[in-house]
Amino acid sequence: MLNWNSASSTFPKFVQLISLPPYTYNVMLGLICSIGGLTETLVKNSSHSLFTFLKSEIKSKGIVEIRKMCDVTYKIFSDHQKNDRITIPMFRFLDKLFDSGCLNLIIEDKDSDFIRKILKLIQMEIAGCKDIYKLIDGINVLCQFIQIKGEVCDIALVQLSILLCHRQSYVRRSTSTKLYESLLVNGDSSNIKPENLDDVMQVLSNTNWEDTVEQVKPIRNELCKLMGTRIPVPMKKKT
Repeated sequence: MLNWNSASSTFPKFVQLISLPPYTYNVMLGLICSIGGLTETLVKNSSHSLFTFLKSEIKSKGIVEIRKMCDVTYKIFSDHQKNDRITIPMFRFLDKLFDSGCLNLIIEDKDSDFIRKILKLIQMEIAGCKDIYKLIDGINVLCQFIQIKGEVCDIALVQLSILLCHRQSYVRRSTSTKLYESLLVNGDSSNIKPENLDDVMQVLSNTNWEDTVEQVKPIRNELCKLMGTRIPVPMKKKT
């Protein structure tokens, strides 16, 4: 009786297969590509189905179920490193996963290293990346980490500071805009001192990040001081 042509009918069924170990990896891989895809109907139905299912599982089984899902997500990302067909949707999936609230227990769990490990994979994925649209997706998910106090927030802010001086002006402008928006929502949860937060946001909004790198770098360095993060130093080329 199921309408197999209807995403709204099939995805609520598909997501239940996550609970069956032989299917977990492949079903999650398909869901990540669907949720991180470009087709609006597919994204809407797949994300709604997965996050509704996860919230129900968390409510009935606690943190155990979300830990399993995080482990599988990390393995998928690790297995497909530098494979844009998987990692670009992964960036978009992770961004939506943070927004869904399903990771709240993991963020609060001091015994979980998922957040730190996934951040490391994101850094590795964007290192040397020349695809500006992939970088933008990476920037969006990097900004999610500023709401997590401690080392994770510092690492994310340093990485975003590096991108504020990217050779492409579009990347610099996009980084400043997204960071501003994220601080507007989650600034109070970040490592940035409350008394410096307004100044940080003012610098982000008042600076023309499309000026040359030479012009914006001193401003970026001052911004790092305000945020309480180290100033990025370019790596020396090997001779």
